[in-house]
Amino acid sequence: MIYPIKSELNFYRCSIYSLQIRFMAFKHDFAKGVAYTAIAKYFSVFISIFISAILARLLTPEDFAIIAIATVFIGFITLLTGSGLSPAIIQQKNLTKSDIRDLFSFTIYLAIIASILFLGAIPLISKFYSNHILENICLLLIVNVFFSVVNIVPNALLFKEKRFKYIAIRTIVVQTSLGALSVIGALSGLGVYALLINPIIGSILLFIISYRCYNITVSLRFNFTIIKSILPYSAYQIGFNILNYGYRNTDTLLIGRYLGMNTLGFYEKSYRLMMMPLDNLSNVINPVLHPLLSEYQDNRTFIFEKYKQLTRYLGYIGFLLTGFCFSCASDIILILFGEQWVPSISIFKILSLSIGIQIVQSAVGAVFQSTGKVKLLFFSGLLSFIVSVGAIVIGILSKNIDFLASLIVLAFILAFIIYHVALIKIVMEENFLNFISSLCRPILSGLIIGIILSSFKYFCPISNMYINFLLCIAITFTSILIMQKVKIIVGMPDLYNLLITKLRNVKIRRPFIF
Repeated sequence: MIYPIKSELNFYRCSIYSLQIRFMAFKHDFAKGVAYTAIAKYFSVFISIFISAILARLLTPEDFAIIAIATVFIGFITLLTGSGLSPAIIQQKNLTKSDIRDLFSFTIYLAIIASILFLGAIPLISKFYSNHILENICLLLIVNVFFSVVNIVPNALLFKEKRFKYIAIRTIVVQTSLGALSVIGALSGLGVYALLINPIIGSILLFIISYRCYNITVSLRFNFTIIKSILPYSAYQIGFNILNYGYRNTDTLLIGRYLGMNTLGFYEKSYRLMMMPLDNLSNVINPVLHPLLSEYQDNRTFIFEKYKQLTRYLGYIGFLLTGFCFSCASDIILILFGEQWVPSISIFKILSLSIGIQIVQSAVGAVFQSTGKVKLLFFSGLLSFIVSVGAIVIGILSKNIDFLASLIVLAFILAFIIYHVALIKIVMEENFLNFISSLCRPILSGLIIGIILSSFKYFCPISNMYINFLLCIAITFTSILIMQKVKIIVGMPDLYNLLITKLRNVKIRRPFIF
């Protein structure tokens, strides 16, 4: 009986060792992917903020409102015609060259259909908003619709093969060059049309760069076999994308129609600024998380543990940002956009209360996708859509933009609960309350930052907003260090020890003596 026991022990040891290797490999690939994606994204954020600050001083709130409305419609058409293909391609493990050729040929037909649909909708859009400039803008954006759809397959292949470094370089080059062109266009008197440079030329450049990596052949006739095989996954993914897009953009469409373009301009600027941390975190994490987790799609325990670790980090980032943005709303708006955007301050202050909860939720879609539960993701999205649209309609009827912003925050919180009840209880079969309890410390840390900064601004008012803003940043950083020392913030990199280590490693050079 000794030998079987030894054999069994050796088997378990090998299994544990194999699991440890897989954990380490996942951690390495995730860190590497996030690093490259983060470099590209946050460099793009810096460029985007800088460009936006310049354009906000050269253009009017109404100009931004017109582009916002046009962007909502082209985004919807693009989602309707092929958004579910990208995650389906990433999830599919045995794609052949002929499969890729068939999928790419299929997207060309989809792109033509999408362009025709959008062209047919333009007169209706223009009539609904009684704005002829909007009609001209939409006609030009047909180019964006076409190239966004045909880029789906080449772009998905880049993520499937985890070519994150290449994607990072591509993003930095395109964003920087097009940002500079947009400013030059605005300074040259193009007005609202300067805002079209990025979406139109950007979609063309991204397609050309991605396509050159694979040089996929095109066939007028293609086999529907691969399309049928991914359709069950893709259909629910497209449905979810449309619902998610709808509940995040219905407010823009209704505000522009019933509260006016000027009000929409102020709201849109606040909303996009609030969404900036979320967009840039989710766009860094999700493209990396889905391809990596999909390799462990049958190991729910592994996926759940990794997701819990991720949400703890996201929770601290999100709720600390909530406290900072809520307290420094006026400084942020005035420094970035100038005095003409003062009406955006109260809107941004309210919307910033949802930053933490949205950042925590930002990775939930990738987890549903990696486990293959896109049908459940769709129905969760449907329920969230109903809640969100109901809140927006009530807010529109009140004709009070601040009240509408408050209801939207409430809708985001309810959506968070809906998605995570489905994910934690149904998919993972874990305790939902235990998962929520892991967010108590992040919420508390954000609340402390908010109270400290609000007290500082109340008791020590400083007229110079630049000095005030810098002091708020310093106070925030100091408060985080203290909270780490007293163990309010745990499980995050120790910033104090990291700072001390860096300072000790700085070499003091002797001055050059002539």
